[in-house]
Amino acid sequence: MPHNRAQGITWDWTPAVWSWSPADGRWRPEHGAPGDCVYLEVSTEGIDPKDSYDFWRETVFYNFSADRQRLEGASGFKARASALIAPRGEVYVYESDAISGNRTSKQARTDGHDGLDLGLVLSGERLHREREGESVAGSQDLFFYDATRSSRVHWGPHRGVHISLRRDEVRAALGCDVPPATHVTKAFATTRLSRFLKVQLDLFARQIRRLSDKERVVLLDHTIDLALSVLREAACAQSFRSQPQRGDLLAAALTFIARRLDDPDLDAVSISQELGCSRATLYRAFADRGLSVYHYIREARLQRAMAHLQGARRNVSIARLAQDVGYRDASNFGRAFRQRFGVSPSTVRERQV
Repeated sequence: MPHNRAQGITWDWTPAVWSWSPADGRWRPEHGAPGDCVYLEVSTEGIDPKDSYDFWRETVFYNFSADRQRLEGASGFKARASALIAPRGEVYVYESDAISGNRTSKQARTDGHDGLDLGLVLSGERLHREREGESVAGSQDLFFYDATRSSRVHWGPHRGVHISLRRDEVRAALGCDVPPATHVTKAFATTRLSRFLKVQLDLFARQIRRLSDKERVVLLDHTIDLALSVLREAACAQSFRSQPQRGDLLAAALTFIARRLDDPDLDAVSISQELGCSRATLYRAFADRGLSVYHYIREARLQRAMAHLQGARRNVSIARLAQDVGYRDASNFGRAFRQRFGVSPSTVRERQV
């Protein structure tokens, strides 16, 4: 297994597995995903103490913005983390000094990160605030995090582990759109399977460095399946399916949008007509999640275009690709794509060759 190194980071893959590496700087959507299971470790060890907090804040977090100034002072911060990134999901194991930060509605709308994390506090305490309420997770408590919702998180000195789940799998397990993360966190206490998931996550955290790649993937798959079972049980216990009807309306709207992305006339009017609701009700359903109809459609179109460019359809002409994701004009598509990803569609396609 290769061991590649940059300041504070070690990783095990070659460009044949993933064209991006930490040596290239922060990951961006155009870098795509690895073709196989990969593993990396990040640590502040060897980083100048006065720079260690900024290194961690700028290197590790993607769907969470750590505060620029630590409450306990600006220097001497210590942390380490291990990450397994596989096709079905990801797992992160970490140990860190206190850290806090937030997720704004604007970030949730614009940066493209929509992760759902289910984790276990191994030691320490985690406070999570959303508009709908707050939850506190202490040692051996499960927690949930949704990057599409604005929130604030404060960790004391802690150790933790979490898995990142696919939104479609979570929605299928819940049988509805994803409720507020603080509600899900509190519901874990009502499920009998939660204690088994805690054991599994704790085992993963203890053994991740000793396992082979194949063993890591097997354990991750089993952990994801168990996590989805816990969410399914929580949904039944807490009647998430009976949440306000706007949540169901949003789920129906997202499904309709996914089916009709190639329609250039797709907009709030056509969606509300299809769902039999007013545009005002549709707008409120999206606003409940910090979203807007227009920006969601635009993001979905561009993300689908990126997936096509990185997948089997990368040889399709840019003009045809623009039509397939609902753009009448290829130049408008190219301009929107560059604004979103900082690179042209043709450049992304050339990188896949």
